[in-house]
Amino acid sequence: METVKVIIPIYKALKDWEELSLKNTVNVLGKHPIAILKPIDLDIPSISSQYPQLEIISVTDEWLGTRNGIAGYNRMMMSKTFYEMFAD
Repeated sequence: METVKVIIPIYKALKDWEELSLKNTVNVLGKHPIAILKPIDLDIPSISSQYPQLEIISVTDEWLGTRNGIAGYNRMMMSKTFYEMFAD
């Protein structure tokens, strides 16, 4: 059983410096499972193809995205459902 899973929320296309940050994160924390959390309607084929080892999890845009902004993110972080997604 894993005791750590790295969760990286992405709500929009990554900028160059954000892509470098993701690459560094994968290099440094790659011994742990890493999951990308994204809104359902966000397409990230470059991340999927560049990092096939990452789990891609789509969530409602009520949680991530531009519609609710930080308020949606805060609701996600306070949601029991969010933490149940990672019960393993």
